Amino acid sequence: RKVDPDRWEFANEGFLRGQRHLLKNIRRRKPPAHTASNQQSLGSYLEVGHFGYDAEIDRLKRDKQLLMAEVVKLRQEQQNMKVHLKAMEDRLRGTEQKQQQMTSFMARILRNPEFLKQLIAKNEMSKELHDAISKKRRRRIDGGPEAYAVGASSSNLEQESPVVFDSHGSVELLAEGSVPVPVELLADGIPPDLEGSV
Repeated sequence: RKVDPDRWEFANEGFLRGQRHLLKNIRRRKPPAHTASNQQSLGSYLEVGHFGYDAEIDRLKRDKQLLMAEVVKLRQEQQNMKVHLKAMEDRLRGTEQKQQQMTSFMARILRNPEFLKQLIAKNEMSKELHDAISKKRRRRIDGGPEAYAVGASSSNLEQESPVVFDSHGSVELLAEGSVPVPVELLADGIPPDLEGSV
């Protein structure tokens, strides 16, 4: 207990001046029993809390890995979508170019109707010539000894009227010095040998 309320001095029966033998009677106060139990329970709470933190950290790590995998998947899908859009743009650009070429070709035909008639006549002549040559070649293969005569006449016909076969089987009868242009490619423009007639 305090000796003087205004001064930090405490009195104890075993702490008197000149009486050292009384010092052995001084005992330190023991903490209350409930304080010790509180400290023990606090330690157990800390251990439980530490275990809970570890579980939470593991769960967060798993969530992070899942999110990273999802991000990689979304980036791959985005890249595939860009490639698909690029291919679609290229096809659309090609379609627009073909449409412009066809429009230009139709405009030229409307300006000169005789040009279309010349193309049709030329195509029909090419088909007739192709049919005639095909028949003579079949006869040459199946005719035996007579094939040489037929082959000679066919070769003479080919020398007189040059014929060009394209990859699609269409035939073009060429005038001297002209350039073969299949009918399927007319949408790309006017053939060189007929360009002067437009």
